[in-house]
Amino acid sequence: MVSRNPPLSLIMKNNFSGPGKLEWLARFMVSHGVPYEALYETSFRKFLREYVPNLVIPLPSAMESVVNRIGEHGVQVIPAEVDEISVTFDIFGDEDEGHKCIAFSVHYSPWVYGFGARRNIVYLRKLDDGPLSAQRIIEFIREAINKDQQKYLKIANIVIPNRKLAALFNMKNAVIKHTICFNHCVDTFVTEVLQIEEIAATIEKYREIVKSIRTNEELFVEFKRYLNGIGAPSDLPSYRKDGWRSVSAFAARCLELNDVITHLSFDVDTLSEQLLNFVHKMLEKCSQYSGYISQSGSSISQVIPTILLIKHEMKRQIDGLPPEETVKSIFSEIFMPLTSGEQRQQYDLASLLDPRFAYRSALYTEEEWDDIEKTLLVEF
Repeated sequence: MVSRNPPLSLIMKNNFSGPGKLEWLARFMVSHGVPYEALYETSFRKFLREYVPNLVIPLPSAMESVVNRIGEHGVQVIPAEVDEISVTFDIFGDEDEGHKCIAFSVHYSPWVYGFGARRNIVYLRKLDDGPLSAQRIIEFIREAINKDQQKYLKIANIVIPNRKLAALFNMKNAVIKHTICFNHCVDTFVTEVLQIEEIAATIEKYREIVKSIRTNEELFVEFKRYLNGIGAPSDLPSYRKDGWRSVSAFAARCLELNDVITHLSFDVDTLSEQLLNFVHKMLEKCSQYSGYISQSGSSISQVIPTILLIKHEMKRQIDGLPPEETVKSIFSEIFMPLTSGEQRQQYDLASLLDPRFAYRSALYTEEEWDDIEKTLLVEF
């Protein structure tokens, strides 16, 4: 059997061969949910160099500028039978300079013969000057959609990127049902964990080690000699305070360099190694699960299972380490809004209706599933 899909190497070669390399890379990253910060990660840079040897890999800020320029798109017509949509949005840019953009995805299900696969249309628009409000955001989104579709579509649900913008929608005049983006909770959790004193001190210790090797000629020469002698890559990790994914890549590379760091007589105790390993594993899993729930076919049924996966990994990696209780406390505080009250009920019902998760003992006991089932019968 011959695959109809061309190999990735051919796709990359064909699309990166012309003058629009950065534009294609931008579309590739956006369509696959690859964050801009991935341009810092060693594995992603190696991936690009493998398939596009002559590509000058841009900084995340430069890539964001390229994405901003790609605002034009062909009009995708929403079927006539669809009258309600859901919207996910984010706002970015320099507010002080008046350069704010809004990216939003319109989700709908075209029901045909009783079945409907979720579809979406992605918009990227520059926002007009002026203060932000829930009403203004909604009107801007509606105007863009209605202009394309030539009809009025009700926005039934809206997913908000962070708590700051969510505060606008908590006002009485914002009647649309809204929730905060799950990935914002993940970002907040990771950011606060990285600020824990012991963890922050560990990362800083390794940053100073890398800085010493990079700036001391004698250490640098011995560093290169040692790694070349065992046939290992001799690149030093970069550390940038502009996103936790870059911290994850930094931690991963430092762990790979553990032997040479010891060889160079740097004082790194066992606890520091354990904490750095926790940072690497925890951030790696958070990145993986964020991607898992951010795919075009993802749904709210994945929220509770994903939270439980993060919780399980967190407990496994932090077990017995000094900041264990602090990490657990941060986790509970950040994810509490999603795991209690009416919102938890919605997620539980969605999980019950998803055959991938329904009645799984890893999620709930048999009695808990029975209670969720009773709630479903009452609701519907």
